[in-house]
Amino acid sequence: NLPQWIYVILMILVMLGTTNAVNLTDGVDGLAGSVCAIIIGSLSVITYQENLIGTTTFGFIVVGTICGFLIYNFYKAKVMMGDTGSLLLGGVISSIAIYMQNPFILVIVAIIPIIETISVTVKAKVSGKLKTLKKGTDYTVSYKNNTKVGTATLIVKGKGKYTGTIKKTFKITPVKLASVKLKYSKMEYTGKALTQTVTVKAKVNKKTVTLKKGTDYTVSYKNNINVGTATVTVKGKGNFTGTIKKTFTIYQKEPEPGEVIDPVNGWGVYDELIAQIRTEVDRAKRASLLRKAEDMLMSTYAILPVYYYNDRYLLKSSVTGVYMDVFGNKHFRHAGGNTDVLRLRFGFGPGTMDPAYCNSADDMNYAVNAFSGLYMYSAKDTISPACADHYTVSADGLFYTVTLKEGLKWSDGSALTGSDFEYS
Repeated sequence: NLPQWIYVILMILVMLGTTNAVNLTDGVDGLAGSVCAIIIGSLSVITYQENLIGTTTFGFIVVGTICGFLIYNFYKAKVMMGDTGSLLLGGVISSIAIYMQNPFILVIVAIIPIIETISVTVKAKVSGKLKTLKKGTDYTVSYKNNTKVGTATLIVKGKGKYTGTIKKTFKITPVKLASVKLKYSKMEYTGKALTQTVTVKAKVNKKTVTLKKGTDYTVSYKNNINVGTATVTVKGKGNFTGTIKKTFTIYQKEPEPGEVIDPVNGWGVYDELIAQIRTEVDRAKRASLLRKAEDMLMSTYAILPVYYYNDRYLLKSSVTGVYMDVFGNKHFRHAGGNTDVLRLRFGFGPGTMDPAYCNSADDMNYAVNAFSGLYMYSAKDTISPACADHYTVSADGLFYTVTLKEGLKWSDGSALTGSDFEYS
């Protein structure tokens, strides 16, 4: 019932106010687009109820377009809306309300842009009084360094009848990491450093986002080789902060009863068990672990008592040059390390020092270190020369001729000859 000229003026004010309000709302990635999608969607539903099908169709087309745009406009925005987009959406909202002949409905459905308009103000002194200026007409707003963590700058420049520039700064703080998820809670021991597939998330603008390794966070590991509990440490980087630690279990697959250990690839299982035995202080648990180690050795059809093999693994890491041959004899005459004294444990003293009469493993441990034969077993369990330099074999394979190394002597300095080996 209003006069036409008043109605026209009123509608112009509605359109200008709406477009300006939406423009002011466009201050954060995805904010203006998401708010406008809700407003236009609500108006489209109302027009459908009022049988304005053409307007309804138009409204939902715009909402669909906004949704496609928001994929690239949410944090971190790859495409910016700008004045062109915000003014267009404000025009769409006001046009639908005017076409419905109910512009005052915007007070309800467009409450967020209205609040933004009230809260975002720039004031200037005109004739001694403060006057609220209009963005776009009286001033422009630009930003600097407002994407990453640090200090951002807001720059307001006068326009038209107003001049001058005012700069304000505000802090952009890093977002705290929200959660870390590991793909596996348990991983099988391989003898190599194990790594995980890590999913890290954080809440940005109340929305949970998945972060990118290297850009948003770093991953480090601790105790991720041997059997036990490994630790994964995730630290925020760049725009994200905080540290979250997660653990996972490294387990050793035990051999099935009667299963033979692969002598090439399977000894890592045994080595890891021996490492546990070295550090176990409980005698009962240590004995149980030793029995398990013995069972594993016997599964390879080893024919010698297990303690000879354990000695090999229970040596101090500082001792070098000590090894066992295939008969379980300990070779220690070339031992080295950080001390001049080497302490070895044998079952009992030797019954004889004559190799020809040795009848126990302990006797042999002394004999192999007190005497040198023509050949010996090396640390790699291969036959290598001791006093011999080389040998030749007759054509019929029945006679071996051994040539001794030059300059061989007994411990008293007398020369060592081939006849000494004939006697032996």
